Amino acid sequence: MKKGILILISSMCFQLSAQETSLPTQISIDDAQKIRRHLALNYRIPTAAINDSIKIINYNITFTINEEGRIINPKIANNENSCTPCEKELLRVIKNAPTVTPAILNDQKIKLLYSLPFKITLD
Repeated sequence: MKKGILILISSMCFQLSAQETSLPTQISIDDAQKIRRHLALNYRIPTAAINDSIKIINYNITFTINEEGRIINPKIANNENSCTPCEKELLRVIKNAPTVTPAILNDQKIKLLYSLPFKITLD
């Protein structure tokens, strides 16, 4: 039986403390689309997930975009189902994402923490 795969990547956001309200509120639409496209084209559902009874996997990935626009320190912040091979694949793909425009504060490029919801639906 052939299984269909649907990967949904919703909008990106980031978390700030109360003192950091002057920071940018989100990355550019072009950069967000670049990351989404990279994930959609490069994420491969592990065979273990296809053969398992898992139908939907929701992840929240946190990562930092550094001063050079590279994604660093990606982590799975939460997930609804345990699928270690899926998590490893997701981290592999996000670590290899293309560079994006870093956040700028007071004319300086800065590191900033982002959060990305990621959903996999297997039918």
